[in-house]
Amino acid sequence: MRGDGDGWAESPDGTRQWGRFGAAGLLLRAPLAGGGSAVLLHHRAAWTHQGGTWALPGGARDSHETSVHAAVREAEEEAG
Repeated sequence: MRGDGDGWAESPDGTRQWGRFGAAGLLLRAPLAGGGSAVLLHHRAAWTHQGGTWALPGGARDSHETSVHAAVREAEEEAG
């Protein structure tokens, strides 16, 4: 189901960002046994904004959502 936040927002300087009501995402990291951390990224589909790049799970926030709710929903949609 498509949310009401899907769409472009234009900034005063003329740049466009995805998410009519802003966007939210999660930085998911796990400690590694030998030290350091692993970070979960997903590969954006070619047809999406900045397609073919790697990104944190996230996306457009709908008008009725908090940033936390949107970040969790998007992470579940994109990373299962």
